[in-house]
Amino acid sequence: MYHEKLQFSLFTPIRDFSELSEQYESIGRYGQLYQEHLEKIDKKLYQFYTLTGQLWSLAAEIEMQAVTMKKNLVQEMLEEMDWNGRSDGEEMDWNGRSDGDDMDAINDAAERIVLAELIYA
Repeated sequence: MYHEKLQFSLFTPIRDFSELSEQYESIGRYGQLYQEHLEKIDKKLYQFYTLTGQLWSLAAEIEMQAVTMKKNLVQEMLEEMDWNGRSDGEEMDWNGRSDGDDMDAINDAAERIVLAELIYA
């Protein structure tokens, strides 16, 4: 009979899911955020990617794109800043913000863009 030829039973796991937790830890923050977002907005697609083993590679690709995008955005924002009004020894600009505050603001802005355009799009 046909069912005797099957090599698995209904109670045998098709896939070892213990490796998924290790893979989940090896991707970065953006990949994890993407996985969590995908699970919330489209459970069927999330399950499809999980069961076919494509979820980790998709999250890793999103991670690489997000890191590259953020790096490029920060670089562009730094190039656009007006550094002409500062001397080499000047630590504060006219509104009292230090260079570290400017860098934090740039990183925050780049982070918001990456999250909006790549992770939660």
